[in-house]
Amino acid sequence: MNNSEQRYCTYCGGTLEPFNDFHFRCLKCQRVIFQNPIPAMCVLMIENEKLLYVRRARNPRKGSWDFPGGFLEPGENVEQATKRECKEELGINVKVGKVFGTYADIYCGDGYTSTVLNVYIFCERGPGELVPDDDVDGYAWFPLAEPPDNIAFKHMRVALTDLQRVGKNNQSDQS
Repeated sequence: MNNSEQRYCTYCGGTLEPFNDFHFRCLKCQRVIFQNPIPAMCVLMIENEKLLYVRRARNPRKGSWDFPGGFLEPGENVEQATKRECKEELGINVKVGKVFGTYADIYCGDGYTSTVLNVYIFCERGPGELVPDDDVDGYAWFPLAEPPDNIAFKHMRVALTDLQRVGKNNQSDQS
């Protein structure tokens, strides 16, 4: 189950029972409580054959290397969320390019577990210095073929393998 901590219906407060591997049914109102993946953005910024990573300042996986990005906010589209996250985490404006791919994973936060659909998107940075802020306490550029050892999430390893296989040329034709 995506969220084994959820025990009560958000509509009526009734007790939930497993409905299938990913959803619950309320015993009181019979509603099915869907546990669909949460969309999140992962920024791929490549310069001089190096890929930008940020060091996580908060849990989960505090101190590990991640890509800039985060969860979409209500009402945002992919481009808006990408721009907001880059501004929040690094203090920069970006030109959003094309989507590289989507990768599912599990996110274990503070008392909850959820499936996440990570949308990887190429970006070019605008002028200005990178200034870590928000939930980032540092950044580094690593060669595309030599990622850091302490990577935050499983989906990153799969995406990196795909990225190395197709090369950065996949970011061409940015819109």
